[in-house]
Amino acid sequence: MQTARTIRSSALAGFPKLAAELGLDADALATRAGLPVEAFHDPNLRIPLSGLGRMLMDAAARGDAPDLGLRLARGRRVATWGVLGLVTRDQATLGDVITALRRYTRLHTDGIWITVERAGDFVELHLNTHETGPPAMMQTLEDLSVAATHLNLSEIMGPAWRPECVCFRRQKPSLARPYERLFGCEVQFDQSFNGILFPAGLLEAPVPGADAGAAEQAERRAEALLRSSHGALADHVTEIVIRRMPEGGCDLPQVAEDLGLTVRTLQRRLAEEGASFAAVLDRAREILGESYVEGSRRPLAEVAGLLGFASQAAFNHWYKQRYGVPPSARRKAGAQNNS
Repeated sequence: MQTARTIRSSALAGFPKLAAELGLDADALATRAGLPVEAFHDPNLRIPLSGLGRMLMDAAARGDAPDLGLRLARGRRVATWGVLGLVTRDQATLGDVITALRRYTRLHTDGIWITVERAGDFVELHLNTHETGPPAMMQTLEDLSVAATHLNLSEIMGPAWRPECVCFRRQKPSLARPYERLFGCEVQFDQSFNGILFPAGLLEAPVPGADAGAAEQAERRAEALLRSSHGALADHVTEIVIRRMPEGGCDLPQVAEDLGLTVRTLQRRLAEEGASFAAVLDRAREILGESYVEGSRRPLAEVAGLLGFASQAAFNHWYKQRYGVPPSARRKAGAQNNS
């Protein structure tokens, strides 16, 4: 059974005002999406990430605001992250901030996780989501996630935060100028990940006004909260598979090695959660496949390779079994709906 992903209701900060500017009723939008209207007033409720996505997708369509995720992100502050904000803002360097983000993001949402990859003289900060849904919903959630992370890192680091490029898996929108204005750097679409590329040298950049004592205190609180959250092993395996899949290295032995487990132990522990490696692999392909098939213009042969299939024929067979239509038909239908 798929776990329902949640996010703190602080993610809704600024939405009622934004909805009003678009001539919309925030309470009505929340109710249609199955969200409690109390979430607009209590920042510490846990709300379904899928519900947030549905509400934003609905508002974007009704308000003719395809850049709604970016608009909502403009109201983000580090404080919106709650304990995650406390534990990141007083770290010593940007590298320490990102390490804290990777470890403690679950305290804000269990539907998004962060990975870091070196790319020569640059670092790729990947923002991944466990959620799946219609392309319009996923694109709005991804816009909000990447933009909020960028703006919060800018608040923490000040002028030192200078990304080289921001990347999205989705195809380039008809209106790209809002992205360039918000990020202040090159924005590339049809990429292999959602996230931010920045010079590796920035990892050593000091955080202005960092307070080591406050950071230590916040980390103790965050660790206590993590111990009570009990993240599922299947989630960690999914994260590793999604990270490794485009590199062609997501077989069971390699994932077990990444986790420091034997293959038999990994299989047993997944079975204890009612999961299996095959099911996790399918789930990872589902998460990536929706954005690659409907949300990008990448050739389907390339998509097949990114999802770990030996051939496009094998990918077509898997996709048709799962969705009832071949990926080419799904992409064509999506393009017609968006035209």
